[in-house]
Amino acid sequence: MRQLATFLEVHAAAEEEIFYPELVGLAVAPNPLGSAEPETIDAIHDHNEIRDAIAAVAGHEVGSQNWQVAVAAINVANGDHMAEEEREGLTDFRRQVSLAQRHDLAVRFAAFEARHVAGVRPVDKDPQEYVREQEEAARTAHAAGSLRIGSLGGAITSYPR
Repeated sequence: MRQLATFLEVHAAAEEEIFYPELVGLAVAPNPLGSAEPETIDAIHDHNEIRDAIAAVAGHEVGSQNWQVAVAAINVANGDHMAEEEREGLTDFRRQVSLAQRHDLAVRFAAFEARHVAGVRPVDKDPQEYVREQEEAARTAHAAGSLRIGSLGGAITSYPR
């Protein structure tokens, strides 16, 4: 269970560091993508639900009925999130961004996951505040003429489990 929790936490952190800032950037681009903001708010809310479901598992004896119910709750929360991403955020993003840009993001995403293979500290985020911060960063980047690709460094610290 710990490996699955680590994978889900790192994946969410990578999305929040790499993908969603780019999606939100489309909301403030010259030809704004109106769905980017609500889709991102929903996704960050979903990430919080997944993190909370993961944390709930720890309170139960492995294999018990309550543990199985808690693990099933993770599956439901994550499955709902993935389905929404495929129908909404990722689809909209693919329509707006070039293959080369998507490839660059995929490389950054894979590098992030490799750097954080031991896990990240799970932290819930306020969805509206997250989007406001990303919109401000996107506006600043657009004004400066940046491509918003940034460094491959990342600011999240790995925590061994």
